[in-house]
Amino acid sequence: MKMISGMAIGSVMLMALFAACSKKEAVKTDDPNSTDDGFVIQVAYTHRAAIILSELAMFRSTNDSVKVLAQYLISGHTTAMNSLSLVAAQYNYQLPSEMDTVHKAFRSQLNSLNGRSFDSAYVNGQVSDLQRVVNLFDYEKRVGNAPPIKSYAENILPTMQLHLQRATDVINDL
Repeated sequence: MKMISGMAIGSVMLMALFAACSKKEAVKTDDPNSTDDGFVIQVAYTHRAAIILSELAMFRSTNDSVKVLAQYLISGHTTAMNSLSLVAAQYNYQLPSEMDTVHKAFRSQLNSLNGRSFDSAYVNGQVSDLQRVVNLFDYEKRVGNAPPIKSYAENILPTMQLHLQRATDVINDL
């Protein structure tokens, strides 16, 4: 009898030890995954580029539709960037403070253009970036892991879709 109760106690202790170890090794399921990491940085670069390139368009364009679009994008991307900064701070992300090299090269290209050529290149560039960013937001919604980052994607995606629609409309008017 003592042997059975000793085995029972040993089994209970072993199960308790296993449960304790399992709890210590548990990974927080709402930590950012690699999709979240890439999303935050890529979207920050896109917001930053949209703001800087749209400021350039406000200065260089002579087309009122392009200027209205540029102001709309500055406003929307500034708001989205401010929201992203709050979310990023929760996970100690360091957001880029300038454009990536691709957008810097595009800015150089835009600086060499004037008039309708400038307007067309700027708006087509915005459409291309917005198509890419809409896909990034959609992917984050589906595959991201951290609830605040996914929520950001869900909340800002409709704004990015509206930006894409407005930029597409301006292309059709050029």
